Amino acid sequence: MIDVVSSLLFASIGLGAVLALLAKGTLLCLLGVSVASECADMPAIVRHRIALGTVSCLAALPFLAAVLASWDLPILPRDAKSWSTEHSLSGSLLISVYVSVAVILLLRLCIDVLGIAKLSGRARNVDTAAQLSPDLDHPRGSTPVKYSDEIRAPLTWGWLRPQVLMPESASNWNAEDLAMVLQHELAHVQRMDWAGHLLARCVHAIYWPVPGIRVLLRQLSLAAEQACDD
Repeated sequence: MIDVVSSLLFASIGLGAVLALLAKGTLLCLLGVSVASECADMPAIVRHRIALGTVSCLAALPFLAAVLASWDLPILPRDAKSWSTEHSLSGSLLISVYVSVAVILLLRLCIDVLGIAKLSGRARNVDTAAQLSPDLDHPRGSTPVKYSDEIRAPLTWGWLRPQVLMPESASNWNAEDLAMVLQHELAHVQRMDWAGHLLARCVHAIYWPVPGIRVLLRQLSLAAEQACDD
């Protein structure tokens, strides 16, 4: 199946177009990482917006490349079509490797999402965040909270119907600690960090060979956590 997909990609866009996309992605990714690093002393919400903006631009880049004027890179052959024909074997091999890794990363994402969904289904329903912690002051207090003995730290998942999963030990926490943790997790819900996380994982699958892509995703995740702490 992967070989068929890679063959279709090679026939339709060629190796030159894939290399051009990855080259543009590299420039954009390194720019975003550099800007976010230079803004290390700024509030976490600013650094998160820079990282998320870069991820969003990377996600839009394949679509923009299809509708905007072509961009010739000096590192690539001018006649990409004839070059791809002459190097069809090596080009097909490279695209096969690229597509294979991308598909594996997307499958891992699907498996992770299904795993969290199943874990949430096995978790014990408690109540909404506001009812669990009456002193909690948050606009997303109606978000359901569940306890699970399969996790060690709180986590939030879901976009349209977000849920907060808490470790079973949280049932013994005092009211102040519980309210503080719920405030943090509900901040993730309000900021829609789950959607940003999914987008980042998809972008990683597309640009996995790009230098700095993992650094960018770490910046995004760290800034999101710090923004919720703030």
